[in-house]
Amino acid sequence: MEHKEFNDVLKRVLMELKEKTLNNLLKNDLNYQAVSEQQDIAERDYLNLTLTKEQREIIEALLLWTDISNAEYSSLSYLAGLYDGYKLAQLFQQGVPKK
Repeated sequence: MEHKEFNDVLKRVLMELKEKTLNNLLKNDLNYQAVSEQQDIAERDYLNLTLTKEQREIIEALLLWTDISNAEYSSLSYLAGLYDGYKLAQLFQQGVPKK
């Protein structure tokens, strides 16, 4: 298996694990629930605006690309946390250096 292929498979598996864990956390996090409720209100307000077709398309493109960017950021943040956890585990395994 090539390095890129391995990374793609690893990323896919980790994202599946993340989704299960994240969904449980989001469901039980009161702060996230409050933010989500505010997002729903803002979306309803947006849908009630009188906009031209072009204005709506521009705003929807902005929202789409913002969502995509945030999803990528979230995935990379999750991977960074895993890498950092691995590095931290290695440090504990090696022991704290004495000065």
